[in-house]
Amino acid sequence: MLLKNDRGSALIMVLLVLTVGALIGVALLTVGVNEDLQVSAEEKTIQAYYVARSAADALAAHIIEEALELASDSSYPFNLSDFEDLINDHSEPIEFAGGEAVVTMTVVGDTVEIESSSTYMDNFSGHAVVVLDQRLYFDHLIWSENPLDDPNPTMEVYDGSGTGEDLEIASNGAIDNSPDKVDGDPSVLLPDQTESYPEPEEPGVPNADPLVFDYMQNNPHDVFVIAASEEYGTVDIRNGELHFDTSGGDLDVVFDTAEFKGNIVVIGTNSVNIYIRTLLDIQTPISVNDDPEKLTFNLFAGSKMEMSANGSIYGYIKGPSATVEFGSAQTDFYGAVVCGKLITSSTPDITYIPPSDAYNEEEKLLERSLWKD
Repeated sequence: MLLKNDRGSALIMVLLVLTVGALIGVALLTVGVNEDLQVSAEEKTIQAYYVARSAADALAAHIIEEALELASDSSYPFNLSDFEDLINDHSEPIEFAGGEAVVTMTVVGDTVEIESSSTYMDNFSGHAVVVLDQRLYFDHLIWSENPLDDPNPTMEVYDGSGTGEDLEIASNGAIDNSPDKVDGDPSVLLPDQTESYPEPEEPGVPNADPLVFDYMQNNPHDVFVIAASEEYGTVDIRNGELHFDTSGGDLDVVFDTAEFKGNIVVIGTNSVNIYIRTLLDIQTPISVNDDPEKLTFNLFAGSKMEMSANGSIYGYIKGPSATVEFGSAQTDFYGAVVCGKLITSSTPDITYIPPSDAYNEEEKLLERSLWKD
């Protein structure tokens, strides 16, 4: 009788242990399933966010590209309200990375806010806002598409703005920060930037008489005057002064190859845009006017601008796919530089003179400023 009772007790104990074990197993399985569901939900929520962010970023890239195109044609300068029509193309949900997003755009002062709301697999939503700020074409002393690391540039930089702020030297690549590379006033090096600049556009001016400069040779007292917007082909002014007469308005002057060895003078209150197709070689020049806004050098892609000897030049250089070379320690440049590649064969003096507000109104671009998620 006792044996039977012991066996019954043992059986009950076994059943109890099995029951408890089963309950624990079910509980653990439930926890595991819930954790998997939670992880899956978190992953899908993250995916929904990136659908929203990707859609906002795609529209931001489109608007920035549109701004670059407007910056290159006659409709420039643009107003931010010009971009509000773009949103009409995105009023319907956009399919993106397995989800869809609705994008809206708002112009707030000098900024553009692009807001994107997304859905992913029906039950998951995401939200992202990117802000585009206006920036100035010449907001840096120097900007180079290529690295500023080897073997040059070396330069002395100076602040002509009077603001006391550090001078900005920027590149879309690396910058050598060795102590002997940049001297002068305080500066900040900005490597690995993602900025873009518009290429100079053809001004569409008529051809000048190709013989107009045949006599420009060796008399240092000669004065040669350009008073019309024309294209002059190859020019070699070995001596004398080159005068741009702007009394009739701004001038657009195109050269294929130009070599200047004398003074460059802008007459009048208007400005001169020099366009270079292949090469501009400036030797021992003195830019008599001390206002860089009077003289802008527009370098077409693949061209080169060389400045050497004891020259002193005031101007702004626009050549995002061109090479700019400062070839002498006696070269003094006043203004700002945007180029594809910068070469300094010695140690020139480069002084930043920021453009005026009036000049800046015609030199605005757009860039991503921040994300507000």
